[in-house]
Amino acid sequence: IPTDLRGPASLAMAERSIAELPMKEMVERGLPLGKLPEPREYTGSYVLLASANNSSTATGSVIICEGGIGVRGFVNAAGGRDL
Repeated sequence: IPTDLRGPASLAMAERSIAELPMKEMVERGLPLGKLPEPREYTGSYVLLASANNSSTATGSVIICEGGIGVRGFVNAAGGRDL
Protein backbone atom coordinates (compact mmCIF):
# COMPACT_ATOMS: atom_id res chain seq x y z
CA ILE A 1 0.00 0.00 0.00
CA PRO A 2 1.67 3.27 -1.00
CA THR A 3 1.83 5.97 1.69
CA ASP A 4 3.39 9.39 2.09
CA LEU A 5 5.61 8.11 4.93
CA ARG A 6 8.89 6.96 3.44
CA GLY A 7 11.92 6.12 5.54
CA PRO A 8 13.75 7.73 8.47
CA ALA A 9 13.19 11.30 7.30
CA SER A 10 9.45 10.84 7.60
CA LEU A 11 9.78 9.32 11.09
CA ALA A 12 11.85 12.27 12.28
CA MET A 13 9.25 14.66 10.89
CA ALA A 14 6.46 12.78 12.71
CA GLU A 15 8.35 12.96 16.03
CA ARG A 16 8.89 16.70 15.62
CA SER A 17 5.22 17.20 14.82
CA ILE A 18 4.11 15.39 17.99
CA ALA A 19 6.60 17.33 20.15
CA GLU A 20 5.25 20.62 18.82
CA LEU A 21 1.63 19.93 19.78
CA PRO A 22 0.33 22.31 22.46
CA MET A 23 -0.46 19.46 24.89
CA LYS A 24 -1.26 21.64 27.91
CA GLU A 25 -3.78 23.69 25.94
CA MET A 26 -5.31 20.58 24.38
CA VAL A 27 -5.78 18.94 27.79
CA GLU A 28 -7.18 22.12 29.32
CA ARG A 29 -9.79 22.41 26.54
CA GLY A 30 -11.04 18.95 27.50
CA LEU A 31 -11.49 19.78 31.19
CA PRO A 32 -14.81 21.25 32.32
CA LEU A 33 -12.93 23.71 34.58
CA GLY A 34 -10.83 24.77 31.58
CA LYS A 35 -7.45 24.51 33.31
CA LEU A 36 -5.02 22.06 34.84
CA PRO A 37 -5.03 22.29 38.63
CA GLU A 38 -2.00 23.60 40.50
CA PRO A 39 -0.64 21.46 43.37
CA ARG A 40 -1.71 24.13 45.89
CA GLU A 41 -5.33 23.60 44.83
CA TYR A 42 -5.31 20.15 46.46
CA THR A 43 -4.21 21.39 49.88
CA GLY A 44 -7.75 22.03 51.13
CA SER A 45 -8.61 18.35 50.77
CA TYR A 46 -5.37 17.31 52.47
CA VAL A 47 -5.93 19.69 55.37
CA LEU A 48 -9.52 18.46 55.78
CA LEU A 49 -8.42 14.83 55.99
CA ALA A 50 -5.52 15.66 58.32
CA SER A 51 -7.80 17.51 60.73
CA ALA A 52 -9.10 15.33 63.56
CA ASN A 53 -11.85 17.87 64.29
CA ASN A 54 -13.11 18.27 60.73
CA SER A 55 -12.76 14.74 59.36
CA SER A 56 -13.64 12.53 62.32
CA THR A 57 -16.77 11.25 60.58
CA ALA A 58 -15.09 10.75 57.19
CA THR A 59 -14.41 7.03 57.13
CA GLY A 60 -13.84 5.28 53.83
CA SER A 61 -14.50 8.48 51.90
CA VAL A 62 -13.21 9.31 48.45
CA ILE A 63 -12.62 12.95 47.62
CA ILE A 64 -12.54 13.25 43.86
CA CYS A 65 -10.30 16.06 42.59
CA GLU A 66 -10.17 15.60 38.82
CA GLY A 67 -11.13 18.97 37.42
CA GLY A 68 -14.68 17.92 36.63
CA ILE A 69 -13.72 15.39 33.95
CA GLY A 70 -15.77 12.70 35.73
CA VAL A 71 -18.99 14.41 34.66
CA ARG A 72 -18.04 13.55 31.09
CA GLY A 73 -17.79 9.86 31.98
CA PHE A 74 -14.04 9.46 31.41
CA VAL A 75 -13.07 8.45 34.95
CA ASN A 76 -13.59 5.10 36.70
CA ALA A 77 -12.92 4.25 40.31
CA ALA A 78 -9.32 3.27 41.05
CA GLY A 79 -8.86 -0.41 40.35
CA GLY A 80 -11.46 -0.42 37.60
CA ARG A 81 -13.21 -3.74 37.12
CA ASP A 82 -10.83 -5.51 39.51
CA LEU A 83 -12.62 -4.09 42.57
